[in-house]
Amino acid sequence: MYDNKFHSRRRVSRPRRTVARYFQSISKQWTIRNLTIAIAISTLVVCSVVVPLLNVIFAPSWLSWLESRAKYPPPPRCQALALAPQQQSSPTDHITNTSVPLYHAFPPTTLDDSPLSAYRRPDTVDTFANYTYRTHPSCSLSSLDLHRPFSPLCPDTASFLNAFSGGGRIGFDAPFMPRECDMRWYTTLETCEIFSRFEKVIFVGDSMMRHVVGALNVLLREDLGYGAVTGWNFDDEETEKCFCMHQMDVKACSVQGVYRTSDVLKHDPDSFKCPTSTRKAKGEDGQTELVTTSPVNLIIELMLKFPHDPTEVKRFKELLPKTRPTRPIAFVLGHGLWNDLDLQATVNWLNGVLNAIYEEAPYLNLDTLPREAQPQPQPQPPASSAKDTNLSPPAPPRRNDPKQNTSSMPLAHILFITPNAAGPLKPDAWIQSQGDKALQLFEKSVHNLIHRRGEMFYGRGIEHMGTWNMSIQMEKWDGVHLDLRGNLIKAMGVVNWLGGVEVEMW
Repeated sequence: MYDNKFHSRRRVSRPRRTVARYFQSISKQWTIRNLTIAIAISTLVVCSVVVPLLNVIFAPSWLSWLESRAKYPPPPRCQALALAPQQQSSPTDHITNTSVPLYHAFPPTTLDDSPLSAYRRPDTVDTFANYTYRTHPSCSLSSLDLHRPFSPLCPDTASFLNAFSGGGRIGFDAPFMPRECDMRWYTTLETCEIFSRFEKVIFVGDSMMRHVVGALNVLLREDLGYGAVTGWNFDDEETEKCFCMHQMDVKACSVQGVYRTSDVLKHDPDSFKCPTSTRKAKGEDGQTELVTTSPVNLIIELMLKFPHDPTEVKRFKELLPKTRPTRPIAFVLGHGLWNDLDLQATVNWLNGVLNAIYEEAPYLNLDTLPREAQPQPQPQPPASSAKDTNLSPPAPPRRNDPKQNTSSMPLAHILFITPNAAGPLKPDAWIQSQGDKALQLFEKSVHNLIHRRGEMFYGRGIEHMGTWNMSIQMEKWDGVHLDLRGNLIKAMGVVNWLGGVEVEMW
């Protein structure tokens, strides 16, 4: 009777059922076994398809970026953007064609500069991951330990230098953050491309400049262990002492620093990660041999104090080409401690370096060129109506010149770096003349000499990058010099400055 009653009710039930009743009837027919199989299949699909797809879309660095945003919130926004990639060009295009740089100094404002964008994605990963000795217990250093990206990027060279000079960190040895707008942390391939825009990048100064050159060689050679030093001629004791963080040890390893790119190409060409080429040439013994060359040419000349040593000046002049090269030359200068932060001594030192440059390479000074040979300002596009959106934007101002009067600016690109902060191990005998108070006053005075209208070096193509604020909360192993970490941050600041130099004016 129950079955007949049930079936009779079923026959006379409405043909339409509600969604809830339909799923209720289906669920009664499922067993626990069927539910278990369905859950297992769903889990397998999510793990094998959905998760890898998300990794491809968002890159494996998105979790680290979210963590950095939580620990180090970005400062207030300023104008965006810094160096944007040019369309339809590759990192090797500029090696053979120096007239087409890979990164614009002043990109269109439509570029997405957030850390998750395609352009900024290299900033969010550990660019040291594949460096030699990266996994060594004594050399476990990540680029994210030095700098955490945020948005926006600085829009031009002037804003970047102000942001770098005024930046700092939240906690001792915490990642460095420029003030208000961010800098790029370039990959080795990008760094090679930027350096290849210049005939030479010449550093002039003391041990602090030598350490920056060493850090740049770490980036160009992708070697955290011995990238800054001449490891090809080390004995067992030097191999042990001058490793990783101790490459900047002045007493033990200073004389073993890499002074020029040509030495690396001659003795250890396989360690150099920038594009290279080989050609046959006669060696010193007159025999034909294969010579490795590269468009990247990084050199340092030590000029410690004023008055200048004539031997140092002579060696420096020998670095300058006698005739105008096909690519521009960049100079990075540093001075101060060897003259006890005496501002007048620094003025005399800088004037001596400038005089040596313009005497040996007069093509770098527009005052010595005939008017018709001087580069003229870029023509401005005609005024357009609101409907005309295909015209190019007006040419940006050259670096710090607000009037776009490029016809009166020198062709030499010069960056002056003031000394970093002192540490607790600074000898007491030098606290008054080279302590943190003297260093801050010196940095501010040099900045005014270069950037304040009417001062001696205003408008002479010189720019200034301060390092006191960047280094005050960092380890100084002897109270004066930064270790590898601090010098890598300085080095990346130099690369950002070089990336903003307008080589098109050459």
